[in-house]
Amino acid sequence: MQKIWYQVYESQPAYQGSEPYFYSYEDFNWAKKLKEAFPQMLEELQPLMNDKDQALTAYFRDASQNKVGAWKTTGLKFWSRNHNKNLQKYPKTAAILNSIPNLVGATFNLLEPGGEIMPHNGETNANIRCQIPFKVPKGLPECGFKVGDQSNAWEVGTPLLFTDAHRHTAWNHSKETRYLMIVDVIREEFQEATYSICCNVMAMQSLAIVCSLLKVDIFKINYTVRRMLYLPILAFWYLYMPIHRKFGSYIYGS
Repeated sequence: MQKIWYQVYESQPAYQGSEPYFYSYEDFNWAKKLKEAFPQMLEELQPLMNDKDQALTAYFRDASQNKVGAWKTTGLKFWSRNHNKNLQKYPKTAAILNSIPNLVGATFNLLEPGGEIMPHNGETNANIRCQIPFKVPKGLPECGFKVGDQSNAWEVGTPLLFTDAHRHTAWNHSKETRYLMIVDVIREEFQEATYSICCNVMAMQSLAIVCSLLKVDIFKINYTVRRMLYLPILAFWYLYMPIHRKFGSYIYGS
């Protein structure tokens, strides 16, 4: 069995694992279920596309975008925590998401015209990330998604699965806004470690938020110092996660 990789424990953010850049959604029953349920989700989530300025918020990492506010998001689930207020707004979508085993995250996001999400690596290889496109203005080369050296176009309603740990980037050089849902599902071989995975990712996100506020590049911090900062945060999340799942305030995901 492969080892779980966590970005924070590495001296550099690059991931060199053997997982493929992309997966075929047809190889996963949960992904096929999401494709079948797409018309229901599209109907229910249409208001998010009609009222983007009220419903979606700029992603907290400014450095991950070519311009502030180009990438906006709203959450339904975030590493095992339900965003109950949003889930109650979209009960059909909530039921679909809750029916997927090991699904720990779901966010709805947009990429503005001319927007780019800069190349970055996810925090762990323990999940498969799935993008479900809701509106795609153009195909390649105007709009697209790249993992490693492989580029793919989005197709409305068709899940696009990839290894989030690999370096990836997205762009929308069209004149219209692109919309999609991002879903995180823990890989089957790691499902027994789901609690630990969620705690580690929450701790990494927390440290990233602090570094973002201080305008410090996390990977320019000395490795030993970074671990000394990280481990108390991780301990906090191991203790706080049960409360967070029920009452914790929402932190926007990527």
